[in-house]
Amino acid sequence: MPSALPKEPPVKAKASNARNGRAAYLALEPIAKAAFEAYFSEQEAKKLIGNWDTLTTQAKQRWIRVSLAVLEAAEIAALK
Repeated sequence: MPSALPKEPPVKAKASNARNGRAAYLALEPIAKAAFEAYFSEQEAKKLIGNWDTLTTQAKQRWIRVSLAVLEAAEIAALK
């Protein structure tokens, strides 16, 4: 009786998803960095939280998610 399980183990699928996620992160990081720098004046950013390079990965990921949401909202608005 043939197995219904996929031939490749789930660990490889997770690794592939991680690579895809990393690629998406790297593609969106410049957009998020520009949004971050546009949102905070240089003085304010340095005083409050430092600069982009000193942010934690988690904080950068939040900015990337926010930037992506803004881009999606702009695209939806443009379609209307």
